[in-house]
Amino acid sequence: MSKMKKRFKAINKLLDGMTTAKEKVIIGLYKKCFNEMYALLHKQYKQYQTDGILTFETMIKQNRLKKFETKMIQLLTMLNKDVGSTIYEHLQNVRLQGYYRSSWIIETMSKVKLGYRTVPTDVLEKSIEHNFTGLTLNDRLEKQRKEIIIRLRETVTRGLNEGQSIQKMSRAVQKDMGVSAGKANRIVRTESHRLIQQSTLESANHANKSGVIMVKEWNSSKDERVRQKHKANHRILNGKKIFVHEKFKQGSVKGDGCGMMGTASHDINCRCILSYEIERIEAKTHEELAKLTYEEWMKLRLAP
Repeated sequence: MSKMKKRFKAINKLLDGMTTAKEKVIIGLYKKCFNEMYALLHKQYKQYQTDGILTFETMIKQNRLKKFETKMIQLLTMLNKDVGSTIYEHLQNVRLQGYYRSSWIIETMSKVKLGYRTVPTDVLEKSIEHNFTGLTLNDRLEKQRKEIIIRLRETVTRGLNEGQSIQKMSRAVQKDMGVSAGKANRIVRTESHRLIQQSTLESANHANKSGVIMVKEWNSSKDERVRQKHKANHRILNGKKIFVHEKFKQGSVKGDGCGMMGTASHDINCRCILSYEIERIEAKTHEELAKLTYEEWMKLRLAP
């Protein structure tokens, strides 16, 4: 494995670790919300239960159920806001880190002054909000908020009609929250992966246009989980090398790379990564660039 390929794999490992850590933060937010919801549910049982049973008939009196649902929705709305801001901040971070670290690697290994600049805010926001589903990040989170509200309403109403104990109902609520947390983390994982691959490709494309001609390689994770379906076979794509401006092709689908094929069958939960190699250099080189650390490069070479 070449030195450049190793360094690009290291970038992916670093940013993937950041994503895993952020998934744990999101799980923590869901646990906090569930604890608050359990306290709210416990209060209803304590006030209105008979022999440990809380019924639908009891809860519809004096708008008790409606008041409970209003408070539940408030908790879920706050959760959605916290999860959304957590995801957005993380996606901004991996997008920038992916671009800057890739640019540092390419410039110091090619020894060509490539004139990389900071990512403009509008470009950063556009890359985060873009998605093949046609829904923005906020749209997807709002859709998920509405889904969990409906699901929990059904769970609570069913539990009341069945005369469930607080233990049984809380387990059902916890299960619903777990499903929602899984969906939120799927968004984090899929979108982080897309932005990491997109940012490294943008860096390589910039270099390619500036005299450092580059190729990109599709790298699968080489385990039993690598998708090999007819519509999305990443085992076939593994090891495929093309110039950075070209498209990968698999069946009827064309795309710039891992997480950027434009279809759910290819992109959701994809773990493949792009690595890069310098094909040739058609620009003046500067030996002093080779020894710059990432921190030095950020300070000396990245233009505002």
